[in-house]
Amino acid sequence: MRYLAFSLLLLTCIPHKERTGEVVLITDRDYLPFVKERIDSTRHTIHAIMYVGRYIPGGMVELLTQYLLGAEERGVEVRVIFEKSAYDSSLNATNEEFMKILEEGGVEVRWDDSLTTTHAKLMVFDTSWVLIGSTNWTESALEYNHEVNVGINSPELADQVLSYFENLWRKND
Repeated sequence: MRYLAFSLLLLTCIPHKERTGEVVLITDRDYLPFVKERIDSTRHTIHAIMYVGRYIPGGMVELLTQYLLGAEERGVEVRVIFEKSAYDSSLNATNEEFMKILEEGGVEVRWDDSLTTTHAKLMVFDTSWVLIGSTNWTESALEYNHEVNVGINSPELADQVLSYFENLWRKND
């Protein structure tokens, strides 16, 4: 608990235009409801970086996929970068299957640079909310694992994370 409190204290040190930004701790089964709420309120863009997405029909990842595709259908730009491993072909096959499903629904997807492992798990909603944490888009992460994430309502932080995202996105133009 001491480490969590220290981590949250560090987050308050991030320079903000307004120090009234909301910080929300999201653990375990609270991830998907938080993401759904954010997706439902997003009007323009969703950007995500994900280490692994393992699509299983009928599971929690299918719900997440439906939320992302629904946002795309209502005109939200959804872009996702997935890890492409130089040494783990099974990870690549798993991600490729998920990427095809998203791409067929209109979501823009890209691989990261295969020479660097992208282990990040993050989302940015409408240049205001940022979600960063340990949760992959897998059944085990969404349904069984202990996971911890932080949702931060900060346009300034969102701008910084989007710059990071855009840098990775452009590397694979």
